[in-house]
Amino acid sequence: MEPSPGTSLPPSRPPSQSGRLPSRAPTIIITLFFGIFGVIPAAVQTSHSARRGMTTNRYWKAFGWTMAVSIVSSIALIALFWAVLIGALSRSDSGASSDAYDSNASTLAVPSQGQGQDELGTTGDDDGSSTPAAGDAVVVVPADGKVCDTAVGGGDWSVAAIGNAATSCPFAKNVRDAYNTLEAAGSSTSVHAYSPVTHKWYRMDCVGGMPVRCTGGKHAVVLIFGSDTTVEHE
Repeated sequence: MEPSPGTSLPPSRPPSQSGRLPSRAPTIIITLFFGIFGVIPAAVQTSHSARRGMTTNRYWKAFGWTMAVSIVSSIALIALFWAVLIGALSRSDSGASSDAYDSNASTLAVPSQGQGQDELGTTGDDDGSSTPAAGDAVVVVPADGKVCDTAVGGGDWSVAAIGNAATSCPFAKNVRDAYNTLEAAGSSTSVHAYSPVTHKWYRMDCVGGMPVRCTGGKHAVVLIFGSDTTVEHE
């Protein structure tokens, strides 16, 4: 039946309201787990929406944002993995390295010639008195150690000696020079010295006294004392 003149027809429903929009979940899930393959559900859902007269850009936005989040997360995880791996390798290399000709040699304590010696290697008389000054002191070098040389000009802390066979004289001299650069003058301190044998830098913890006894790396022992100190060998 034809509508009578002047009668208005009800407006038809807009195309965008002709049904529910397809979900973006497939695009998000596929993109999150399979990356670029998320374009497949995005294209399919866009095609379905276009045929039904619905908006289509929402699926490409879902794909783009999910892809961006996935890439950023992957980069962050890779960076974290390498940071942990490099840190672990650095700690392993530091613990395994030593200034030594024989890496299996054990560290030997320096005898104290009638004096008490505590677990830190500091020396003193059994009655608690301090170590004698340079010129009055006697330094006993272990059988597998030796005096390396005396720095030009001599002085209270000019002699470098090794305390065991696991330490090289070139390294001992570098430790002595580093110790004197700090002007530690017989006190306890820490120095960093380069080993021409292993081509690495090592931290050496030096305990004050006569001699100053520096230990570090894995087995290195360096003795530092004055040029007028009496030296005896085991």
